[in-house]
Amino acid sequence: MSPIPHQRLAPLRDGRWIAYLACGPADGLLVFYLHGAIGSPQQVCPELEAVVDELGVRYVMVSRPGFGESDPLPGRTLTGFAADLAELADQFGSQRFAVVGVSAGGPYALACAHELPTAFRRRPSSARCRAQERTRPPAPRCRCVRGCGRCGAGRVQAHPQATPCSASRERIRGSSRA
Repeated sequence: MSPIPHQRLAPLRDGRWIAYLACGPADGLLVFYLHGAIGSPQQVCPELEAVVDELGVRYVMVSRPGFGESDPLPGRTLTGFAADLAELADQFGSQRFAVVGVSAGGPYALACAHELPTAFRRRPSSARCRAQERTRPPAPRCRCVRGCGRCGAGRVQAHPQATPCSASRERIRGSSRA
């Protein structure tokens, strides 16, 4: 296992410095972590160190301009940050890398994919939490409009996935014959 790293500074061509924290094997797949809105990475926990070593990933947590020890860049843009990452990747000796954008770092990750399409092995995707997967409530058990009394559903609005109970089917058949 490699030693727990300290934050480092890398010079950029425009004279600014960008701060980063790296862990994992130096020859591993380069993965940039882009932090959320509030802060930048300041340390590496032993669990992260163990995972990146096991996966063979060089995990580099970058502080965007104006965060942590990175020099500010007034008027910075989402796409402008992609150039900073490309320069940092060059300093790590890699032309291809992956990006993980968390929270407010997500738009920066997408901007990197847009500006540096040849640097990515695959298109980026976003993860969804389980709560977002619930698109509609479960289907009602009965499609009774007036309530049949047998299923106990009472008044239930029609639902595309609902199936009528047997009493409602009989009522529907009876009303269609008349």
